[in-house]
Amino acid sequence: MQIDNNRQPYLIPFSLMVIITVVMTYLSYVNLLETRLLAETTLSPLAYLDIFGWPIITAVEAVLYWIIRYKVKSSLPVWVHLSCMLFAFILLNMVWVILDDTVEKSTINMETAMKALKVRVILFWIAFFIGHVFFITVLIKGFSRTKEEDSAETTIFNEVADIE
Repeated sequence: MQIDNNRQPYLIPFSLMVIITVVMTYLSYVNLLETRLLAETTLSPLAYLDIFGWPIITAVEAVLYWIIRYKVKSSLPVWVHLSCMLFAFILLNMVWVILDDTVEKSTINMETAMKALKVRVILFWIAFFIGHVFFITVLIKGFSRTKEEDSAETTIFNEVADIE
C-alpha cells in the first residue's frame, strides 16, 4: 500500500476503536470477576470466549483502522460503524447497568426484566450487524487501489516499456 505523504492520517476511527476496546476490556474484566464470584466455580470455555472475545474483536478493528488510516476518509460508512459500535458496546451496557440497579431496588418482576434483556440483546445484534456491514465497506474502500496508485503504476510500466 502506497502512502500519500501529502495526506494527513485520519485517526478518529482508530482512536474511538481504542477507547471502545479499553472500555470493553474493563467491562469484560468486571464481568469475569462478577461471574466467578457468583458462580464460585470455573467458567466454561464459551464463557471465556464471550468475556474476552469482544475486546479482541474491537482491538482488531482498531488495528485495521490504523492500517488504512491514510486511505480512509471521514465518510458515512465510517461514522455509521463507529456509532453502531458505540451504541452496542458502550451505550447499551451503560443503560443495562442503570436498569439492573433499578430492577434490584424496585419491585419489577423477573418477567419484565427478562423482556428488557431480550430487547437489549436484539438491539445489540442489530447495531453490531449494521455497523459491520458498513465496516466491511470501509475496509473494501481502504484496501482497494486508488486511481492515483493505478496511474503511478501504469507510468512506471510505461517507462520500463519505453526503455526496451
